[in-house]
Amino acid sequence: MTACGWGQAANPALDGILAVNEGASPCLAIRVSVLENGKKLQDVSVHPDGRVRPLGPGQPPLHFQKGKTYTLQASCVSGGDTFQNTQFGFQAEGRTLMVVFTKSGFVFRRGGLAY
Repeated sequence: MTACGWGQAANPALDGILAVNEGASPCLAIRVSVLENGKKLQDVSVHPDGRVRPLGPGQPPLHFQKGKTYTLQASCVSGGDTFQNTQFGFQAEGRTLMVVFTKSGFVFRRGGLAY
């Protein structure tokens, strides 16, 4: 299993998105749009090797602010016939948000780490 924050496994960003690889996945990457109150804040790509990269030039890493409500819209980028779109809403409360690569695609999970 591989886990990583915004590019540093030793010091993951606990107030952002964490990539976790539970095994072989048909998703080569997952594109995630982050919205707050219906307004798009940023797009990121999440990769099975733990990389979480902001999409677009000069985009800083996204950090969730406690108490704010976010919606994530995610889709699997695959080289085959796998198609998965998922939407997930949550209130930032001090737990890491994990994008987990699974054998059938991906899932969102809330971590237990506080920020």
